[in-house]
Amino acid sequence: THGVTTHLELGPGGTLTALAQEATDPDTHTTHHPTLRHHHPEPHALTTALAALHVHGTPVNWHTYHHTTTHPVDLPTYAFQRQHYWP
Repeated sequence: THGVTTHLELGPGGTLTALAQEATDPDTHTTHHPTLRHHHPEPHALTTALAALHVHGTPVNWHTYHHTTTHPVDLPTYAFQRQHYWP
């Protein structure tokens, strides 16, 4: 494994993650995380994978992640302006 202790699968499922877990020596304390999972919404699965990386000590730039997935929404200053502002 050349000193690699964290594996992140970028494929459409966790198949390679499961195979890598079986092939890795349990004494190496290696973690494996799939990015996308079957029957899980992609944003939720990606956030879960990044959170798992973070919990296991891998640095995650949360500012960059939130900057690309959210954006500020201008709300009306007066409740009765009769303008639609929700998408």
